[in-house]
Amino acid sequence: MNAIQDFIDDINQTHNISMELEEFLRSSLKEKRYNKNHTLINVGHLPKELYYLASGSAKVCYFNPQTQTENVLWFWLPQQLVLPLEGFAKSLRSESSIVLNQNATVISISLVHIKYLPKLFPEFVNLAHIILEELVKNLSDHLELVKYATAQQRYQFLLKHQPALLDMVSLRDIASFLGMSINTLNHIRGAK
Repeated sequence: MNAIQDFIDDINQTHNISMELEEFLRSSLKEKRYNKNHTLINVGHLPKELYYLASGSAKVCYFNPQTQTENVLWFWLPQQLVLPLEGFAKSLRSESSIVLNQNATVISISLVHIKYLPKLFPEFVNLAHIILEELVKNLSDHLELVKYATAQQRYQFLLKHQPALLDMVSLRDIASFLGMSINTLNHIRGAK
């Protein structure tokens, strides 16, 4: 069984899609293996594909010209859809980049195919809404956590809800994602 079939099977477990949509996906999806640090989306480029991480992880990051630092906004984990945080629907240039944290197997579908899905398969509209709603909820929860929780609470939340990140990404990226300095993160980790 290949990663594309695994992806389709995963969708079918929760959404039970039609055979026609399955066939469309099989013919439209592409599977590739990439090395760590491969960039899926570059700052300033138009997003042209959506991705699914069959294995590996990725980070969404932007460069802050004021502090001259790269900041991590989000992580995508295995078995997650990787959506650009901006630019996809409105054909705008991306303001962030998406970079692989590990060697990864990635499934992609082009923007052209995505645009036809709702017209050809009305069932896709509900599936897309569910995926987007989950993403918005997760992003909202993360923003609230970074804004209102203490550094210790943010780290404890990560340990409880996303402990695998500690094995997938650098501590510097985790600190950035949690809105703290690497020194603060090291202090919290050392104070066990």
